Amino acid sequence: MLAHSPVVFHHDVVRRLLVGVVAAVVAGPGQLACATAPVTDTEVLTRLQAAPKGSHLSGTVTGVGAPDIINRRDFVYALDFDDESLRLAFIHHVSTSMELTLTGLSPLSPVFQEKINTSEFDCEDLVISGDRVLVPSRQGVLRAFDAANGKLVAELTTGEPLLRVAVGVDHIFVGSSEGRVLIFDRQLGFVGEAKIHGDEVRGLAVLKDGRVVSASVDGTLTVSKVSTIEAPMVRLPTSTLATGEQVFLAHLDGKKAIATIRDTRQPFSLVSRAAVKRLQLSPSPTAATIAVPTAEGVQQLPSLSLGELRLRAMSVGNVTAAVCDACLPPGVELLIGQDVLSTVTVAEDIATGDLVVRPVQGAAGVTMIAGARSLVVEHRITLPGPANDVDISEVGTALVTFSNERAERSFDINDAERKGRTMPASPASGAVVVDVATMQVVKSLVNEHLGFAVTGALSPDGKTAVTGGWDKRLIVWDVATGTVVTERSLAWAVRRVRISPDGRLLGVAGWTPVNALNEGDSDPSMVLYPLVLASPTVVSP
Repeated sequence: MLAHSPVVFHHDVVRRLLVGVVAAVVAGPGQLACATAPVTDTEVLTRLQAAPKGSHLSGTVTGVGAPDIINRRDFVYALDFDDESLRLAFIHHVSTSMELTLTGLSPLSPVFQEKINTSEFDCEDLVISGDRVLVPSRQGVLRAFDAANGKLVAELTTGEPLLRVAVGVDHIFVGSSEGRVLIFDRQLGFVGEAKIHGDEVRGLAVLKDGRVVSASVDGTLTVSKVSTIEAPMVRLPTSTLATGEQVFLAHLDGKKAIATIRDTRQPFSLVSRAAVKRLQLSPSPTAATIAVPTAEGVQQLPSLSLGELRLRAMSVGNVTAAVCDACLPPGVELLIGQDVLSTVTVAEDIATGDLVVRPVQGAAGVTMIAGARSLVVEHRITLPGPANDVDISEVGTALVTFSNERAERSFDINDAERKGRTMPASPASGAVVVDVATMQVVKSLVNEHLGFAVTGALSPDGKTAVTGGWDKRLIVWDVATGTVVTERSLAWAVRRVRISPDGRLLGVAGWTPVNALNEGDSDPSMVLYPLVLASPTVVSP
């Protein structure tokens, strides 16, 4: 058992997966049938275990085996398997916090459970990347946790809600609520971005060749390539204070976020005492002062070095600031004055509210950081509806899940569900399989989910697709025929489905109703199904 909210593990899962047969209830379209089918045979599993890293099973899915329940107390938002199918991590809502849990799969055993942030800010995605677990948050923070013990090892605040994360060889990609894809290096340093979509990025994946697949509520699917930045320029998302100033985030030494405004009337940059304390900034060793104009006249105020100041992927060099609380409006920690603004031009993009920053020609000290990158869209296609999820196979296909309208939990939707009212199945809710090389839809998997289809997964060989929706249903599809193989139901909304990289396991995350008796356990919300394959083979990279 783990701290906070107990996670229930059934340790006979390993025995069932590695040897023998499992008695499964296999549900076909419109019927239930009892069957005894091998998950795999011992010889195939032995070959899979002996195969090179990255190998997976391939075959036609005939059903799913008996499930193992990982969690039956919490709202589970997302899950991810590691590349070797040895670990599983998931995000769940526990009491007043969003928490991260990681468990080993061989054998099935809990590793850690750690709080991430308050439940006011959802965490809707995660990825296990080597020895770290990366988690974006609607709080605007990208965090990296140690996969061995769950301890926070790095974080970066961006100033905009973060929804999806994917990892490439050299970069980490994060989709935002503003339609941007942000680019970070492996140490969580910000190196660039691109405005790819007109609405929230709900799906994100990286292809073997390093290109980025993204899908959005704007109803489009794109494939973009990473490129160097040709023109030195950055965009700063802003919010507006009641006093009218536009606040944006700057970063000290590329890591410490600080709420910032600009004012050309001030000859020098200014920082608050609270920021000095929070960021542990050191005063100037010479106890130097700066003459600063204030409402009470010019005052000699203590100064300190902020170090390198970055605006997204642009460095404006080392900045010295005077400490002045009276010079800053509430909610602001840093004001950049003419000492910085004389080296850059700042223009407001009225359409987006962003500030567009460019260096003044010939200005010293203003550069794009080493390794600055952007994304260039190569292909874009329109989907039947707003996109909610993306998953990719090893064979170059993508599964994009979409719904007939924007999928947002609202009072009206919750009320309709309680009263048993759901939207009918339609071609506007389901998934499509897309050949990424040609950007052609090769199969439509629709007319099954009632209302919102919100998540989907592809098997490594691309032969099996799984979709999940707010109609509580989990549907397994044969991609070649476009037919339903089997389906299962949860007690409430399905939130995320993924198939393990070795093709053996189907992970399902969902929300579970609160136990009315307040005894803790409720219906399953995190479940593992073994996939049943006909004549499985081992495919090695």
